[in-house]
Amino acid sequence: TRLERPALEATLRGLALPLQEGRRRVVSWPGWALHEGRLGAPLEAAEVQKLESEIGPLPAGYRDFVVQVAATGAGPGYGLLSPTSASQRALTAGDFAWKDGTSPKEPPRGVLALAHAGCGVMWLLVLRGEHAGEVWVDAGGADHIARRVAPDFQSFYRAWMHSCVRDDLDFVQWDPRCCATANVLSQV
Repeated sequence: TRLERPALEATLRGLALPLQEGRRRVVSWPGWALHEGRLGAPLEAAEVQKLESEIGPLPAGYRDFVVQVAATGAGPGYGLLSPTSASQRALTAGDFAWKDGTSPKEPPRGVLALAHAGCGVMWLLVLRGEHAGEVWVDAGGADHIARRVAPDFQSFYRAWMHSCVRDDLDFVQWDPRCCATANVLSQV
């Protein structure tokens, strides 16, 4: 089933309601403060056409999401990043060639950055190459391992929403003990 904006907004509003024991942990996390559980505006059809004319076709599920739900706002880490920003263009060139569970020697290519988790960790949507349409995590700033985390954007976003509803702070696909910030703080 497709992700729908009204259902997502209702779920996000529900997450902000206090529990009997107090506040949900997921809404207390600093990343939540950036988007406050709000979805940004969807892209206009003309914006998507312009974007696709510059970088190539978007995976269908992601395209549907940015046109019908939101292009930015509530999402994993510090929230969804705009696919139209100038900084995204450099990532979209070329084909994605990473191997699951390895430490890539080259930067990602043929991707859009979906969201960042801090500590040099990014979720990426593969645009081109053998893994087109998949979502990967680039944990270069943590455990240095690249991992396939979802077969498509909608599965990825749905998994994040499920973790929020469960009040699970562990929507993490890397070893958080390797995070640069955690390492520095643990040595102090």
